[in-house]
Amino acid sequence: MSMRFANVLVLRDLNRYYTYRITSAIEPGDHIQIPFGTSVATGLVMDIISKPFTRYTIKSMLSHSTHLPRLYPEFVALIDWFADYYYVTPYVSYTTIIGSNRHWIDPPHAINTPKTVPDHPLTSHQRDALHALQSTTDEQLLFGVTGSGKTELYVHLARASLSQNKSVLVLLPEINLTPQIKRYFEARFGTGVIALHSGMTPRQRNVAWSQIYANHIRIIIGPRSAVFSPIQNLGLIIMDEAHDQSYKQDNTPLYHAMTMAKKRAKYHGAKLVYGTATPDIGLYHTLSKTNQVVQLTHRIANPNNPLPTIECIDTTVHPTIEGLSDYLNQALHNNLQANQKSIVLLNRRGYAPFVTCSRCNTPHTCPECQLSYTYHADQTFRCHRCGTCTALTHDCLSCGKPSLHASGLGIQKLELTLRQQFPSATIIRMDRDTAGTLKKQTEQLDEFRSHGDILIGTQMIAKGHHIDSVTLVGILGIETVLNSPHFRCAEHAFQLITQVAGRAGRGQKTGRVILQTTQPDHYAIETAQNYDFPGLYSTEIDTRSMLNYPPFSHLFRVLTYSTVANRALTHLTQCYQAITDALPTAIVSEPSPAPLEKQNNYYRFHCIIRVPDDTLADCHTCLHQLPTVPKSVRRHIDREPVTLV
Repeated sequence: MSMRFANVLVLRDLNRYYTYRITSAIEPGDHIQIPFGTSVATGLVMDIISKPFTRYTIKSMLSHSTHLPRLYPEFVALIDWFADYYYVTPYVSYTTIIGSNRHWIDPPHAINTPKTVPDHPLTSHQRDALHALQSTTDEQLLFGVTGSGKTELYVHLARASLSQNKSVLVLLPEINLTPQIKRYFEARFGTGVIALHSGMTPRQRNVAWSQIYANHIRIIIGPRSAVFSPIQNLGLIIMDEAHDQSYKQDNTPLYHAMTMAKKRAKYHGAKLVYGTATPDIGLYHTLSKTNQVVQLTHRIANPNNPLPTIECIDTTVHPTIEGLSDYLNQALHNNLQANQKSIVLLNRRGYAPFVTCSRCNTPHTCPECQLSYTYHADQTFRCHRCGTCTALTHDCLSCGKPSLHASGLGIQKLELTLRQQFPSATIIRMDRDTAGTLKKQTEQLDEFRSHGDILIGTQMIAKGHHIDSVTLVGILGIETVLNSPHFRCAEHAFQLITQVAGRAGRGQKTGRVILQTTQPDHYAIETAQNYDFPGLYSTEIDTRSMLNYPPFSHLFRVLTYSTVANRALTHLTQCYQAITDALPTAIVSEPSPAPLEKQNNYYRFHCIIRVPDDTLADCHTCLHQLPTVPKSVRRHIDREPVTLV
């Protein structure tokens, strides 16, 4: 019998596979124990070979790790592809896709209780949209206004997939949307629905993972990481709120769930549906050219009830008191009198976002990040970038005078103002400080549904939540999005306005939105006022075509970090030279400090690369061959960046 060998991914942060002699019956996807140096390590068998390609002495495996599951061929290939595509080590790829604490648990068979709610009858618009979605297996964009019944169409698509004995994956941008969507699906399909997300305990995640792996559960719901669920026979992937930035991982590995969903759908031959009221410009551009966009233009609760009117208040003309204009203040009062609910969005945590010295005008900044501290109502200064928290002081670090002054409007200050204005109202504040866990977020939303009057919150309240009795939405501080240093800032502002506006008027009563801004003439605000996505798209696509930004190019960002600024800049300069030498036709920005120049005491530099389709493969090869990273420097390559901060 010929000798067999295995290429093994050692579960340590190494940048290559290692070859071992096989001594028992194992297959690709099995976990094994192996000698590694002077210790014993766990490894994943990536493939079996008959002839090793190594000049080193080959050691034999020790044993088969039967407490760990055999990974499906799809996942073995996916781990290898992910490491290459996103420029990370195989181990980082493994821990991202499989997890770092995955143990096989023999799961009990799920006991599926029957559904409790009959299907809602579809409107004519929904029936037409469903027919269009079911007429092809190609990926499609379901472009439906807020409240148009997209979730009901998801249910019908899921039922069709289940009837073919195939599983369903529903992706959401935020964990806090999971309970609502899970309840919706359980009402139609019984308890054969499971959520998978980071808010679960390690054991809960392992049990859920094992139930999915064993094919005991057929409908899986969760945020970004749920895209890696070990589903065997996937028939349908739904990405709800598909435009949302949260689908992009914001720390290494910098993967995008949409890319992973496409990869998995292609492997399984599954249908992929993107649902949103505010499409991503690039996605819309791609799919509209091939007639893969299905539209829903009417709300279902009351088809004759129009989308909420959006009124703009120019705060350069109409001053505010503690953040509120008289107009919005009166509208909130009237809504309370009418026993109707209101939502106010302000995407700024804390009490006051700026702390400066009134004598020398020096900002009071975090020493780790050089970002202005935010003053919080518990008499602390907090850095919202690295989490540093210090006690309140009035002494300026620059001039030594007791002259520090907090200014600007944060959500805690807005809450205090509203409580003073409306002392008898039930006011609920929802942000990362008050609702840091899924349990707390769910409790606060349920409290608002049952007896709340005003919900104030950051962008976590802007999307997906369905509360019939909300008839008024106020929007404050949209300039923080409009003025962010990114070519997508106008698109993101349009999406945020439209999404939070969609929380109003979802029942039988007409909704109303009041937007306070210093930039009422900005095209993002003007188009959002009229729900004019084609107008936004036309302006944005012309600008991006002229500047060669996506979807007319592929975007990469190379970032270097170091506690010594010059070391990070020197290495990035070496990378820049290698890139420009290898890709003479690429558009590459010169190395420069990142907009957020310092974080966690690391100085940050970046350069941006734009390449057309015909240079993409060469760019990918080039980025894999960049100069070796010095020990004192960190480097990340961000493929498909959604922010350039």
